[in-house]
Amino acid sequence: MLYVVRTGELTLAESVTKSLILLNPVANIVKLRQLDVSLAATAAQEEILFQLYRVETIGAPAGTAAAIQPGEEWAPATATTALTALTAEPTAVKIIADYLVQPLGGIISIPFPFGAEIAAKAAGARLGLQYKSKTSKPVAACNLWFEE
Repeated sequence: MLYVVRTGELTLAESVTKSLILLNPVANIVKLRQLDVSLAATAAQEEILFQLYRVETIGAPAGTAAAIQPGEEWAPATATTALTALTAEPTAVKIIADYLVQPLGGIISIPFPFGAEIAAKAAGARLGLQYKSKTSKPVAACNLWFEE
């Protein structure tokens, strides 16, 4: 089944590395199907680096408990949990993919086709999305679509 974790509208901070979403595959294999990032800036700003990662050492991450929405109305509740807008980061992560995005550019949508999904096993390493900014402080909204 298809599910989505949404950050809602967030103002990004400058000169930081912060996680926007942390996905926890509690009881089922999770495969990422699509990543959406939209940015709103009033003028051209320095690009922002978005990174998908796998957690190597969890530590004690904290953030807002996400309300995961099903992509299909008949989908059962998911066992997967997620945090958004993290206030405490995982201790160590391994970067899987990098995306440089210009804040004035609008939206990027990156599908992960069948056979090219980023996956995590049940009760395995968590998957996350973080950003690294220098001087830009745009408003962002992110969606992470996954399959269980």
